[in-house]
Amino acid sequence: MTTHYLLPCNCGKKNEVDSGQAGLNIRCSCGAELAVPTMRGLNQLERAEAPPPDRRQAAAPQSTWGARQALIFLGLLILLGAALPTLLTWYAYPQPPRLRDDFEKLNRDDITPMTLMQTWELWKSLRKDFAEEPEIPEMYQYRILAKAARERLIFMGVVGGIGLLLVIAGLLIRPSRNREPA
Repeated sequence: MTTHYLLPCNCGKKNEVDSGQAGLNIRCSCGAELAVPTMRGLNQLERAEAPPPDRRQAAAPQSTWGARQALIFLGLLILLGAALPTLLTWYAYPQPPRLRDDFEKLNRDDITPMTLMQTWELWKSLRKDFAEEPEIPEMYQYRILAKAARERLIFMGVVGGIGLLLVIAGLLIRPSRNREPA
């Protein structure tokens, strides 16, 4: 915390200065220009009392946080909030069940020696069986899990897109340059 000193003027007013102004000139409210003494000279001046709480707040530097930074921060927060569940869903995306590993061997051994007419009869019977046979439980469960995972990915993609739009909107807002120090 900077120590403040009271520099007297010929008009009788005491001007508050700090060690950062040592060796500089300041102007009193009466218009007189006062030379601020060096550090050694400042130590001989009367010290200013601690400013009251409301004056401390007024003397505090103004925050540079504005609508631009708020949009960027909110957008990044939403984007990050959507990215983590998306990555987890993508990582844990269900894999289709392996129903039979020996289909290729079965086909090669059983179907290759058949005649064209035997293959056609086999195809008709399989087609009829597939139409009438209920779905395999493993495939049914996989389809349900995959659909839920796709829906989560789509939802998180939309949420992440909103976050990205907020970040872009924040970047497009021009920063204000006409801020005056308090």
